[in-house]
Amino acid sequence: MNVLLQNDSITLIKANGQEFADIAANVQENTIFVHNIKIPFEKNDTLRRVLPSGLTELYTILNPVLFRGIRGIPGHFEIAVTRKDASNFSPSPSSSAPAPANTTTNITLSGNARYYSGSLDNSVNIVDTACNPEISSILQDIKLTVETWRTEDARQKEEILEVVAQIESQFSKSAPNKSLIRGLLDTLPKIGAIASLVQKLWTLIG
Repeated sequence: MNVLLQNDSITLIKANGQEFADIAANVQENTIFVHNIKIPFEKNDTLRRVLPSGLTELYTILNPVLFRGIRGIPGHFEIAVTRKDASNFSPSPSSSAPAPANTTTNITLSGNARYYSGSLDNSVNIVDTACNPEISSILQDIKLTVETWRTEDARQKEEILEVVAQIESQFSKSAPNKSLIRGLLDTLPKIGAIASLVQKLWTLIG
Protein backbone atom coordinates (compact mmCIF):
# COMPACT_ATOMS: atom_id res chain seq x y z
CA MET A 1 0.00 0.00 0.00
CA ASN A 2 1.29 3.46 -0.90
CA VAL A 3 1.10 5.39 2.36
CA LEU A 4 1.57 8.67 0.50
CA LEU A 5 -1.94 8.32 -0.97
CA GLN A 6 -4.57 10.11 1.12
CA ASN A 7 -7.87 8.45 0.21
CA ASP A 8 -9.54 8.61 3.63
CA SER A 9 -11.18 11.50 5.47
CA ILE A 10 -10.93 11.77 9.25
CA THR A 11 -11.94 14.21 11.98
CA LEU A 12 -9.67 15.15 14.87
CA ILE A 13 -11.51 15.56 18.18
CA LYS A 14 -9.57 17.31 20.92
CA ALA A 15 -10.08 16.61 24.62
CA ASN A 16 -11.90 19.96 24.96
CA GLY A 17 -14.40 19.01 22.24
CA GLN A 18 -12.87 21.11 19.45
CA GLU A 19 -13.04 19.35 16.06
CA PHE A 20 -10.92 19.54 12.90
CA ALA A 21 -12.95 17.94 10.11
CA ASP A 22 -12.24 16.69 6.58
CA ILE A 23 -8.58 15.83 7.15
CA ALA A 24 -7.16 13.84 4.22
CA ALA A 25 -5.46 10.70 5.55
CA ASN A 26 -4.31 7.17 4.88
CA VAL A 27 -5.82 4.89 7.54
CA GLN A 28 -4.16 1.56 8.31
CA GLU A 29 -4.74 -0.87 11.16
CA ASN A 30 -2.47 0.71 13.78
CA THR A 31 -1.13 3.76 11.97
CA ILE A 32 -2.69 6.77 10.27
CA PHE A 33 -0.70 8.93 7.84
CA VAL A 34 -1.55 12.61 7.31
CA HIS A 35 0.22 15.05 4.98
CA ASN A 36 -1.10 18.21 6.63
CA ILE A 37 1.61 18.94 9.20
CA LYS A 38 -0.27 21.94 10.61
CA ILE A 39 -2.98 19.84 12.28
CA PRO A 40 -2.49 19.92 16.11
CA PHE A 41 -2.45 16.16 16.78
CA GLU A 42 -1.77 15.27 20.41
CA LYS A 43 -1.48 12.09 22.43
CA ASN A 44 -4.89 10.83 23.68
CA ASP A 45 -6.83 12.88 21.11
CA THR A 46 -9.57 11.02 19.20
CA LEU A 47 -9.74 10.46 15.44
CA ARG A 48 -13.06 9.63 13.78
CA ARG A 49 -13.62 8.01 10.39
CA VAL A 50 -17.08 7.48 8.88
CA LEU A 51 -17.18 4.47 6.57
CA PRO A 52 -19.22 4.37 3.31
CA SER A 53 -21.65 2.05 5.14
CA GLY A 54 -22.37 4.81 7.65
CA LEU A 55 -20.58 3.04 10.49
CA THR A 56 -18.14 5.10 12.56
CA GLU A 57 -14.63 4.11 13.59
CA LEU A 58 -12.90 5.86 16.49
CA TYR A 59 -9.18 5.80 17.25
CA THR A 60 -7.17 7.02 20.21
CA ILE A 61 -3.83 8.66 19.35
CA LEU A 62 -0.93 6.89 21.05
CA ASN A 63 1.99 8.76 19.48
CA PRO A 64 1.86 11.36 16.68
CA VAL A 65 5.28 11.59 15.00
CA LEU A 66 6.08 14.37 12.55
CA PHE A 67 8.51 13.59 9.74
CA ARG A 68 9.73 16.75 8.05
CA GLY A 69 9.96 16.67 4.24
CA ILE A 70 13.33 15.68 2.79
CA ARG A 71 14.64 14.70 -0.65
CA GLY A 72 11.29 14.34 -2.39
CA ILE A 73 9.43 12.77 0.56
CA PRO A 74 6.80 15.29 1.73
CA GLY A 75 6.49 16.17 5.39
CA HIS A 76 3.81 14.11 7.11
CA PHE A 77 2.47 12.77 10.39
CA GLU A 78 2.78 9.08 11.16
CA ILE A 79 0.24 8.58 13.96
CA ALA A 80 0.23 5.42 16.07
CA VAL A 81 -3.36 4.67 17.08
CA THR A 82 -5.59 2.10 18.75
CA ARG A 83 -9.28 1.44 18.07
CA LYS A 84 -11.81 2.49 20.71
CA ASP A 85 -15.46 1.72 21.39
CA ALA A 86 -17.59 4.32 19.58
CA SER A 87 -20.65 3.63 21.77
CA ASN A 88 -18.98 4.97 24.92
CA PHE A 89 -17.30 8.02 23.43
CA SER A 90 -18.19 11.47 24.80
CA PRO A 91 -15.75 14.39 24.36
CA SER A 92 -15.31 16.88 27.18
CA PRO A 93 -16.96 20.32 27.00
CA SER A 94 -14.92 22.86 25.04
CA SER A 95 -14.32 25.01 28.12
CA SER A 96 -12.84 22.26 30.27
CA ALA A 97 -9.31 22.06 28.90
CA PRO A 98 -6.67 24.74 28.21
CA ALA A 99 -5.01 24.96 24.81
CA PRO A 100 -1.77 22.97 24.70
CA ALA A 101 1.57 24.65 24.07
CA ASN A 102 3.40 23.89 20.82
CA THR A 103 6.83 22.30 21.09
CA THR A 104 9.37 20.80 18.71
CA THR A 105 11.71 18.04 19.84
CA ASN A 106 15.07 17.14 18.25
CA ILE A 107 16.16 13.63 19.25
CA THR A 108 19.65 12.29 18.55
CA LEU A 109 19.89 8.68 17.39
CA SER A 110 22.95 6.46 17.02
CA GLY A 111 25.94 7.95 15.21
CA ASN A 112 25.62 11.54 14.00
CA ALA A 113 22.20 11.18 12.37
CA ARG A 114 19.49 13.44 13.68
CA TYR A 115 15.79 12.60 13.75
CA TYR A 116 13.39 15.53 13.88
CA SER A 117 10.02 15.09 15.49
CA GLY A 118 7.45 17.75 16.18
CA SER A 119 4.18 17.51 18.01
CA LEU A 120 2.40 18.97 21.01
CA ASP A 121 3.22 19.03 24.71
CA ASN A 122 4.42 15.63 25.96
CA SER A 123 2.99 13.88 22.90
CA VAL A 124 6.16 12.31 21.53
CA ASN A 125 7.74 9.17 22.95
CA ILE A 126 10.64 7.83 20.88
CA VAL A 127 13.43 5.43 21.81
CA ASP A 128 16.77 4.71 20.15
CA THR A 129 16.75 2.29 17.22
CA ALA A 130 17.36 -1.43 17.69
CA CYS A 131 17.28 -2.79 14.14
CA ASN A 132 17.95 -6.27 12.86
CA PRO A 133 21.78 -6.59 13.23
CA GLU A 134 22.39 -6.99 9.49
CA ILE A 135 20.17 -4.06 8.58
CA SER A 136 21.65 -1.96 11.37
CA SER A 137 25.17 -2.73 10.10
CA ILE A 138 24.26 -1.63 6.57
CA LEU A 139 22.70 1.60 7.81
CA GLN A 140 25.78 2.32 9.91
CA ASP A 141 27.97 1.73 6.83
CA ILE A 142 25.87 4.21 4.84
CA LYS A 143 26.27 6.83 7.57
CA LEU A 144 30.03 6.27 7.79
CA THR A 145 30.30 6.57 4.00
CA VAL A 146 28.38 9.85 3.98
CA GLU A 147 30.30 11.28 6.92
CA THR A 148 33.63 10.67 5.17
CA TRP A 149 32.56 12.28 1.89
CA ARG A 150 34.78 15.12 0.76
CA THR A 151 32.19 17.68 -0.24
CA GLU A 152 31.35 21.26 0.54
CA ASP A 153 27.62 20.47 0.36
CA ALA A 154 27.04 19.92 4.07
CA ARG A 155 23.26 20.18 3.61
CA GLN A 156 23.21 17.18 1.25
CA LYS A 157 25.07 15.07 3.81
CA GLU A 158 22.64 16.15 6.53
CA GLU A 159 19.63 15.25 4.39
CA ILE A 160 20.98 11.78 3.65
CA LEU A 161 21.63 11.17 7.35
CA GLU A 162 18.09 12.27 8.14
CA VAL A 163 16.72 9.74 5.62
CA VAL A 164 18.80 6.99 7.21
CA ALA A 165 17.49 7.99 10.66
CA GLN A 166 13.90 7.68 9.42
CA ILE A 167 14.66 4.24 7.95
CA GLU A 168 16.19 3.18 11.28
CA SER A 169 13.06 4.40 13.04
CA GLN A 170 10.87 2.23 10.80
CA PHE A 171 13.00 -0.90 11.26
CA SER A 172 12.93 -0.45 15.04
CA LYS A 173 9.16 -1.07 15.01
CA SER A 174 7.55 -4.46 15.42
CA ALA A 175 5.83 -3.98 12.05
CA PRO A 176 7.95 -1.69 9.82
CA ASN A 177 6.08 0.08 7.01
CA LYS A 178 7.81 -1.33 3.92
CA SER A 179 6.09 1.10 1.55
CA LEU A 180 7.50 4.05 3.46
CA ILE A 181 10.94 2.40 3.71
CA ARG A 182 11.01 1.83 -0.06
CA GLY A 183 10.09 5.46 -0.65
CA LEU A 184 12.90 6.60 1.64
CA LEU A 185 15.41 4.27 -0.02
CA ASP A 186 14.49 5.74 -3.40
CA THR A 187 15.63 9.17 -2.20
CA LEU A 188 19.18 8.00 -1.36
CA PRO A 189 21.86 8.75 -3.99
CA LYS A 190 22.68 5.81 -6.27
CA ILE A 191 26.42 6.40 -6.39
CA GLY A 192 29.55 4.57 -5.23
CA ALA A 193 29.41 2.47 -2.08
CA ILE A 194 26.00 3.83 -1.11
CA ALA A 195 24.42 2.28 -4.22
CA SER A 196 25.59 -1.23 -3.29
CA LEU A 197 24.56 -0.78 0.36
CA VAL A 198 21.09 0.41 -0.65
CA GLN A 199 20.77 -2.60 -2.96
CA LYS A 200 21.52 -4.89 -0.01
CA LEU A 201 18.68 -3.26 1.94
CA TRP A 202 16.31 -3.75 -1.01
CA THR A 203 17.22 -7.45 -1.00
CA LEU A 204 16.60 -7.79 2.73
CA ILE A 205 13.18 -6.11 2.76
CA GLY A 206 12.02 -7.98 -0.36
